[in-house]
Amino acid sequence: MHINVSPAIAHDTAFKWFKKYTQQELNAATAYQQIDYKLHAAHLPFDKDEWDTLVHIVLTEGMDGMEHIVATWSLAKSDALGKSTTRNSLLQGPSTEDSAISSTTDSLLQDPSAWLLVMEWAK
Repeated sequence: MHINVSPAIAHDTAFKWFKKYTQQELNAATAYQQIDYKLHAAHLPFDKDEWDTLVHIVLTEGMDGMEHIVATWSLAKSDALGKSTTRNSLLQGPSTEDSAISSTTDSLLQDPSAWLLVMEWAK
């Protein structure tokens, strides 16, 4: 199962409303309305099909599907954070120790299995 994490899905507040819907805290219409509102405020497009795909994964795969979505979302968020951190560290210049730690960290951050393990541990 491949999940494309667009900027709209990566939006923290919009994703929070999606999670509330999957946890049955609100209905689909309310969730989509709130997601659309939050994305509009952030000047991001709302593509219902994109969110429907995530809902379909949760409905067909259950908690495994949701865990995979959250792991992929977390990975996309960490990649975005890593890129901004990398831009900032370019001004300072990396040390040899930082490079070794960074390569190990990057490989772990890009491993969905590692994210699933962290999520299980955090429960």
